Amino acid sequence: MTAQRKPSKAIPTPASTPTARKGVVAFFTDIWAEFKKVVWPTRQETIRLTIIVIMIMTGLGLILGGIDLAFTKLIGVIGGSS
Repeated sequence: MTAQRKPSKAIPTPASTPTARKGVVAFFTDIWAEFKKVVWPTRQETIRLTIIVIMIMTGLGLILGGIDLAFTKLIGVIGGSS
């Protein structure tokens, strides 16, 4: 027994359907509503947090640079630089 296929109907593209347009409008409306809920930091908070990030990144850079230098010296001693 073989199953018969029904002839396929032309399916409209999502962009051409009215509900898709409403969906896109609703999507951007929801984005705007969420955007309004965002609590933005004050200028002082932004400056303070930026300074903290710069200090932490500088410290980590120095630590990683020191580790790299130590391994470079160690490899030079082990390898017997010519």
